Amino acid sequence: MTQTLPTGVVTIMFTDLVGSTALTERLSANAAQALLRAHDRTLRQQFERFDGIVVKGTGDGFLVAFASPRQGVTCAVEVQRALAAQHAEGRYPELTVRIGLHTGEPEAVGAELLGSDVNLAARSEAEAAGGPGGTGMMATNVLL
Repeated sequence: MTQTLPTGVVTIMFTDLVGSTALTERLSANAAQALLRAHDRTLRQQFERFDGIVVKGTGDGFLVAFASPRQGVTCAVEVQRALAAQHAEGRYPELTVRIGLHTGEPEAVGAELLGSDVNLAARSEAEAAGGPGGTGMMATNVLL
């Protein structure tokens, strides 16, 4: 099923599982797969709650589009809370995620989003630091 991407002003989110390559080398294959499944499940639950549309998976992260800045920012905060709750319960302590957000007017071409706004969201994610609470977030040009 193909989802319709939001058009006009869109909030773009990039996520990244911090240190995924090192984790897969350090953990057993089963533990690494369990961690990746927990990552995907936790993030996708939040994306769905806030009507985020997964444009694509990146293997250890996602590119997601939101029709409003409030949805994107609230989703990012709830991802942080969900990961912090898992950590507090002693589950998936290795699971740390970076999130970058940017609001702009990307070009929608088929099922893809293109342009400098997408690049800025990716750069924001790269600058975020996953912290002990489970997630670091960086936002540029996101006005509520």
